[in-house]
Amino acid sequence: MWLTGFIIGSAYLLVPVYLFFPALAIVSVFVVGMVNPRYSLYMVAFLLTLERVHIFYKVEYFYEARFYVYEIPLLATFAGLALYHMAGKIKIGTTRIDVFVGLIMAVELMTILWTPSQESGALCLFFLFTDLIIFYAVVTLIDTEDALRTLITIWIIAGIITAALVMVTVEYEISKTIDFTRDTGLLMGITKQVERPAGIGGSDHVGGFLSSAIIMAYAVMFNTPTRGKKFAVFLVIAFMLGGMILTKSRGCLVGCFIGYMFFILLRPELRRVFYHRAIAGGATALLVILIITPTFIDRILIGFGYQGELFFSDNSYYASMSNTSEGEGLSGLELRYEWFKHAINGIFDEPLYFLFGEGVGSFNFYSAGYGATTSSPEVNNVMAAYFFDMGLIGLLILIPIILIMIREVTFCIMNSKDTYAYRMALGAFAVVVAEPLMHGLVDYDLVSYGSKYVWFDLGVAFALVNMVKKENGFKDRIE
Repeated sequence: MWLTGFIIGSAYLLVPVYLFFPALAIVSVFVVGMVNPRYSLYMVAFLLTLERVHIFYKVEYFYEARFYVYEIPLLATFAGLALYHMAGKIKIGTTRIDVFVGLIMAVELMTILWTPSQESGALCLFFLFTDLIIFYAVVTLIDTEDALRTLITIWIIAGIITAALVMVTVEYEISKTIDFTRDTGLLMGITKQVERPAGIGGSDHVGGFLSSAIIMAYAVMFNTPTRGKKFAVFLVIAFMLGGMILTKSRGCLVGCFIGYMFFILLRPELRRVFYHRAIAGGATALLVILIITPTFIDRILIGFGYQGELFFSDNSYYASMSNTSEGEGLSGLELRYEWFKHAINGIFDEPLYFLFGEGVGSFNFYSAGYGATTSSPEVNNVMAAYFFDMGLIGLLILIPIILIMIREVTFCIMNSKDTYAYRMALGAFAVVVAEPLMHGLVDYDLVSYGSKYVWFDLGVAFALVNMVKKENGFKDRIE
């Protein structure tokens, strides 16, 4: 103990204060991860949306490389898991999709040989590596009811804080950039993104996280025994819904509503009143929109190609709110169509690209039409990302993953006792429908800043599949 104090005291005297405290915090997080990696995993879940604090540097064909705060406890979790696994104290969790996850890593690694920029490709491989740490850390460490309850509680608390900061940025923005060199620096702040309140992250990413937190809170509400506590959880859901709607993310809203309806279908006592619940949920969302941001209705209409008279905005709104990533005058779907058209043209320029893909992280290059200004660092479609990165081979990897997920969900629903893990599993399955499947049709990627949310959601779902199987005596189906 005295040696630790001596080292810390000496470092404080010898190292500048602005470096000492961040370094002490990082070392502390790694100590926590090495002692109990589950605690550092909880930190990851809590910090996942903190995207407006990051170190950046410019990368060819990519806007910039960003290293986020959550990656510190994530690497600490990885180190702790590796230590405990080598000591024989922790067995890394397994799932039915492990072979295909390995194939994703192997094929993406191979495609770096022909991706337009090896530097950009290496960055995207780093994203994939850290995303898979999230996936397997969740599958491994969320294996008890206590761990599950803690993770869900942290998830919802993070959702409340995220929603509150989105609300702050309706009126206030704070941003500070400290440049280290011409191409590197540190960004800190809470801001809007393309005039949309975003708080501590990207508006679509923050909205997606809130969507998942809302659905899990809804699952918690139906596991809460008293009316008073149910009402308290309902207020939390309404607060997070307000934050999600303020991001004006159409994909989040549609995905959340479909996930909500899917959850209702999975619960027998709710299925009997499906239409009532669906109408109540839709009416609640519409009421919140009308109260806090009615112009979102116009944005939804524009996004789906509407060109008539707007209801809550003047016609200048067409230019201001559909201007996304330099795509002035294009709606959300039209802009994505332009990106996809350019990327598909790239695939058919080289026949082998159809089979093996354009390469890891190549979408930013090809979506720009070989140098145009309208580009995206994300594919903005999870399933299409497999094709653009890995071609037909990518689709042949994706299809079994989807089929296995459907099989696992069906098995759990048909063969489970009504336990806490089972009830939360229904919420996690609804989250997968809402986010990776539905919102993932217009946002996210396989290897980008936002892909961490997809792998986190999948990790929770598969962790709960394993827990449900174990509770019901089907351990042999996990191995």
